[in-house]
Amino acid sequence: MRVKEFHIKNFRSILDSGVISADYYLNTFIGANESGKTSVLKALNNLSFTHDEDDICTFSESWENWQSNEINKEDIDLIDITFELDENDKKSFSKLHKELVTDTIKVNNCFEGLFQIEIDGINLDEISSKIFEERISKKINHIHKELNKLLKFFRNNDESFRNVENAITQIILVLEEYPNNVEDILERNFF
Repeated sequence: MRVKEFHIKNFRSILDSGVISADYYLNTFIGANESGKTSVLKALNNLSFTHDEDDICTFSESWENWQSNEINKEDIDLIDITFELDENDKKSFSKLHKELVTDTIKVNNCFEGLFQIEIDGINLDEISSKIFEERISKKINHIHKELNKLLKFFRNNDESFRNVENAITQIILVLEEYPNNVEDILERNFF
């Protein structure tokens, strides 16, 4: 994965850099002192960190809106970076979910270190829900099988285990109704 292009806004001395394309092999920043070269490098370096209030460009509209409480710090966009994926990256993404097939990923970093990730033509909320449901379904199926084994054991043994048997039976009934009542599963007290 490599940086294809980036766009810095509201960061230190940079009000709006415009979209800057990155060369595959070599990139240089040339400019007068105090022109923003270090700010560009800090913005790229700080992609994975929360930013200080000093990082907000004080002559930007976002800064003024934040100072007058019209927006929250979290709403201030600082940098967009578009990454170009190589073949190994593409394979890794497709292993997460079959619909995650793309050439580029755009990451937006806001002030509080919050990220938004955009992949062209792909609804990430929908895919993350699918991934979550698939993983939960697998775990629930595993728990269901193990509980049935446990239930069989209790039925074949002492009568004093009837309370546990009843609880396990209730859990199995709820698990069989998944995914319709995930919240009920999480909130229910079985014992």
